[in-house]
Amino acid sequence: QADNTRYVVLGSDVRPTVLIVTSPGGLEREAFYVQQALIAAGADGSVYRAEGVAGGALQSWDQARLDAHVAIVLLSTRGLEHHGRELIATYVRRGGGVLVAASGDVDGEVVSETLGGAKVAIAPPTDNPSASGASRALAPADLRPPVLRSFGDTSPLSLVQFTRVIGIRGENCETLARFTTGETALIDCEAAAGRALILASDLDNMGNDFPRHATFLPFLHEALRYL
Repeated sequence: QADNTRYVVLGSDVRPTVLIVTSPGGLEREAFYVQQALIAAGADGSVYRAEGVAGGALQSWDQARLDAHVAIVLLSTRGLEHHGRELIATYVRRGGGVLVAASGDVDGEVVSETLGGAKVAIAPPTDNPSASGASRALAPADLRPPVLRSFGDTSPLSLVQFTRVIGIRGENCETLARFTTGETALIDCEAAAGRALILASDLDNMGNDFPRHATFLPFLHEALRYL
């Protein structure tokens, strides 16, 4: 008789939550495109909840609250004080994953501290000849890594144009993609038991047109699933 009962789930808000760290904490401006991509269904049906927080607001958080998130997207390090950095560092040491979008709002030393002391260098735009405004496209070094595997070939990603990029490098990091002008575009870094993906540009349609391409949504979903 128990087998004769059927249930249909009409709706549920039990979705994994991604924490997006921005300068003001709101998602409407600095993280609009990221938020919209996360709440949309990915190719595998995955849908996320997006929660925004200002770096300075992490001062009042405890570890349990941060650990409740499946991944962290770091768009800015402004206002990220010692307590907030240590929360993220502990999260990473326990196996958490962080996606870093390198921009003028991201300080390399702060990123290294939030990744548990991982040696990562992020060059300021003003010191980096890559920030000259010349257009460049993504050129994945290998499509076998999980983050890029779903694209099948490089042609969809090569349509994305970058006009403002940041110099990135790090120890224990694998280069997943370069720009057509030769600079490193995306690295995958080991950080204790966790991982970090670092993109050499922003995700808010300022230094590139990535958010306006169909590849943006699957890239974010694949990156978060990997992390």
